[in-house]
Amino acid sequence: MKLSTEKGASRLTMAPFYTRDAVYVRYGWPLPDMPPNCACGAPFDVQHALDCMLGGFRTIQHNEVRDLLAQCMRESGHTVVEIEPKLQKLNGEEFKHKSANKDENARSDIKCLGFWSRMRQAFFDVKVVSPLARSYCDMPNHFT
Repeated sequence: MKLSTEKGASRLTMAPFYTRDAVYVRYGWPLPDMPPNCACGAPFDVQHALDCMLGGFRTIQHNEVRDLLAQCMRESGHTVVEIEPKLQKLNGEEFKHKSANKDENARSDIKCLGFWSRMRQAFFDVKVVSPLARSYCDMPNHFT
């Protein structure tokens, strides 16, 4: 949130629910009507809401980005764009990365026909990260 309040910042780093909230976040004012604690038990503030996996806004942020990308694909002329399509069931395939979704009811975020080449399906997985998350604190600062 600090980045959005710095001099010269041109837009917010999150999509607030209400115009009033956008103004409060832009100027670094504490939001009114915020619960004192998150569902995880931690004190609740805007940055915590962006980072918390339990009671935060991560799912809302993810879905907004997913829906925006799908809409951009449609507007660019792709007529077959599907949100959260089911993936084929696996038949013993092995994956290099442990993060591969192997669940029986696995879904992708977006499927687009003809994105990379004609009549070929492309599947996209959306991941939203916060550059100010605690896990990035010890990394070198690339923003200066």
